[in-house]
Amino acid sequence: MARALLGVQIVALLGCFIACAGGSGTQLQIAPPPKADPETLTKQRDFIEKLQRQGYLQKIENEYAWVTPKFLALDFSEKKLFAEAMWCFVFQVGSDAKSFPATWLLGFKHSKTGKRIGHYHPVGGLALD
Repeated sequence: MARALLGVQIVALLGCFIACAGGSGTQLQIAPPPKADPETLTKQRDFIEKLQRQGYLQKIENEYAWVTPKFLALDFSEKKLFAEAMWCFVFQVGSDAKSFPATWLLGFKHSKTGKRIGHYHPVGGLALD
């Protein structure tokens, strides 16, 4: 139930579900999407700090999220929700963004080993090794 509540908080706090078209015909724009407003950025930062306090995330550094074994124990749909929230925080994007440069990947590293374990992009989704 705590996990479900945290997922609801992601939706309510961040408003960061990305509305981008999927499929093979997706066009990615070169120009960056509009930045999130200051209120959204504050909510995103607060949520990331909450993930750290609850032990899911060690840190975010240089477009990498250093995730803990607690994050890895989540089911895939929960990991995807967290990845979306972290991606929005790193790239400071609001819910009005529709497309993104293909290079805007958020990488994931294991907090214990430092090894890269996957990445997230709104078009390609979450990929874990």
